Amino acid sequence: MKKQRYTLYNIVLASVFSALTALLTLFVKIPMPSGGGYVHLGDSVIFIASCILPTPLAMISSAVGGSIADFLGGFPAYVIPTFIVKALVSLCFTKKEHKILCKKNIIGMILASLITIVGYYIADVIIMYGAMSVTQIKYAMLSSIPNIPWNVAQAVCSSIVFVLLATSLDKIQFKNKIFGGSK
Repeated sequence: MKKQRYTLYNIVLASVFSALTALLTLFVKIPMPSGGGYVHLGDSVIFIASCILPTPLAMISSAVGGSIADFLGGFPAYVIPTFIVKALVSLCFTKKEHKILCKKNIIGMILASLITIVGYYIADVIIMYGAMSVTQIKYAMLSSIPNIPWNVAQAVCSSIVFVLLATSLDKIQFKNKIFGGSK
């Protein structure tokens, strides 16, 4: 009986993180001058969720929350790439430490940022230039380069907010409180 309650608790927690990801992506954002996207706070929630939830639930929560935000935010072409990128991002963090902000999760934050930058670069090439001949691939790759700084800005902003949130949550022993002393 206790195992079912713990599983249900984690599923509910994953749903809350997914909803927070979607809401903070949709409603707390800074549009990019190029008109091709925005910087948002949703990724920082993904980082926190990935430090707390069991890995499969973190992946699902991150992927679903980000994809819902893209769909509702008017970027339906990015739903599948976002699902993949956010699921991969969640793999970069560990939940095994007592604190959210630990050495492994700082490294995870950097890896997650790289996955975001490279993942959305590849998505931009595929989405913006669709079915390409071999000769057009070079053009598509070069034409997608201007979006890289915006993805870097997204990664940096998410990392800063993650560090601030993680520091605050660690001060109140958030992980200990939500799991009652167990990890």
